[in-house]
Amino acid sequence: RQRLVETRVRFKRLSAEDRTSLGVLRFSIETRIAIDRLFGSAPFGAFDDWARAHHGIITFEASGLSRASWYRALHDGDLQQLHPWVARLIGTPDTPEQRIIAGVHAIGEPALASHRSAARLWGVPRPDDDPVDVILLGERRDLQLSGVVIHRPTDRERLVPQRQYGISCTNILRTLLDLGAVDADGVHAAVGH
Repeated sequence: RQRLVETRVRFKRLSAEDRTSLGVLRFSIETRIAIDRLFGSAPFGAFDDWARAHHGIITFEASGLSRASWYRALHDGDLQQLHPWVARLIGTPDTPEQRIIAGVHAIGEPALASHRSAARLWGVPRPDDDPVDVILLGERRDLQLSGVVIHRPTDRERLVPQRQYGISCTNILRTLLDLGAVDADGVHAAVGH
């Protein structure tokens, strides 16, 4: 615990720019202790590895934190909640890919990035302010997420998940068809790309 306090004091002495350039994430002492208990002697290794593989997004389930520790991390500003039980680690860049994976994780399995979001993942130039499009394969009807358009297609036969940048999404053909439903002009640019 003393080592954590000393690290916290040293961290506070760094400027915000230094913390970001060093890739150091700010965590409260309580959050550090909770993570240390979960991951042993390398307290942030597994936690950071998981978040790094998921574009800086962490889910409550993947974090292994208790509800109290999760809420404390949100309250202390260590995590920024994007959707219920899905948060962004402070210090990670806010990117469209991060918002896409957050939307997919917030809906849970089985969900896929689709339409405009899948087009971006397949390398089609898209505006950064596009909403996140997600196909929900399950039967849940109660979902409403800020900034996420949830699609519930009836034709699910050939809807096989692909992975781009570690994110589940529709295949390129399905993506182009779905893109035409929400942005017909975008299909022309996508095919030319």
